[in-house]
Amino acid sequence: MEKLGLTEFTEVFYSNLDTLIISSIPHVEDNEDFYDEVVFKCFDIYQREGSNYTINEILRFFHVFLYSMFKHSPSKKDENVINLS
Repeated sequence: MEKLGLTEFTEVFYSNLDTLIISSIPHVEDNEDFYDEVVFKCFDIYQREGSNYTINEILRFFHVFLYSMFKHSPSKKDENVINLS
């Protein structure tokens, strides 16, 4: 199965961002660094050898996370507490 490159992945990611929950374009624009990092980390998971996740499956996980962040507004953590590899 041929996978998309980063540019195509990013386009699909953003075009499907509002399919499960509604986030506004101004929110994305105001938090560009956050969304850029999310897209890049998701793309990394998508591209890993042996990964069979589709973009929509990865996006669904992000929707769950984003929904919970908006709903519960957890306190800010030290950037060194979470290590994503």
